[in-house]
Amino acid sequence: MKQSVKRLTSSILALVLVTGAFVIFTNLIRPVYGEIMELRGAVATLETAVASQRGVIDKIRGLADVYESTDEARQLTSLALPTSTMA
Repeated sequence: MKQSVKRLTSSILALVLVTGAFVIFTNLIRPVYGEIMELRGAVATLETAVASQRGVIDKIRGLADVYESTDEARQLTSLALPTSTMA
């Protein structure tokens, strides 16, 4: 086999391999990549919702603590003050 035929054969084989890689990329990888990007968007949305809910829960816990401390202060004040007044 001549050197020029070998060179032509290897060039054609390289072109076929590059074309095959391009076809595989466009048919298999790109659709999955789009799906991955959609899922990442959904995850980001859910993470934002979770962070928002955690903020609300922290505020509620803070308000509950304030309410409980206010109730304790009211009980201590009522114990310190006399129950009946002398008129």
